[in-house]
Amino acid sequence: MMGRRVIFGALVSGAALIMTGCGMQTEDMGFLYGPPYYAKLKVEVDTPEGVKSGYSVIEVTWEKSGRGFKVRGEAVAVDLPGGQVLFALLRSEASVDWAAYLHQNIDITGLDGLAVEEQYRRIAAVPGVWPVKRNGRTTVNSDVDNYPYFVRFKDTNDPKSVEQVDPDDLVKSFGPGYRLNRLTLQMTDEPVT
Repeated sequence: MMGRRVIFGALVSGAALIMTGCGMQTEDMGFLYGPPYYAKLKVEVDTPEGVKSGYSVIEVTWEKSGRGFKVRGEAVAVDLPGGQVLFALLRSEASVDWAAYLHQNIDITGLDGLAVEEQYRRIAAVPGVWPVKRNGRTTVNSDVDNYPYFVRFKDTNDPKSVEQVDPDDLVKSFGPGYRLNRLTLQMTDEPVT
């Protein structure tokens, strides 16, 4: 358990460094945000011991002019057999802001022409569990994989032992019998993890 806390600390510290460089605005800088939505991001992995899963609830709040956002939450951790842990980060190859655009995975119509506040109220109220789309989401580089970065730590007590994991080839990182089952999104009113 202590190893996971060290890892989460490293991930949060790294995320803070990343976010300081991406021009994010906060309420303290004089901007007002629209209403937040809360999204549960869940990762399911097939293992030799059956399906293992983990989730994280994040909060996404948009600045009213649409020029910025604020994301609160943590990476998804999936405890795997043998003390291994798979993490799904809140950023992707295409965007450090990946988690801020999770709502683009939801099939919702009728938002055009609505005020930002109303758009996000409607997004927050969408029921159901939605698959996170592998491709087809709006990004700067539309040909880049839309999945978040997946990582693991070779030594859970050493944050420097982080390595990227290919979601299409978990066998390479974890051994035979491992496969990413699915990555889903659900709007929720659960508290941020």
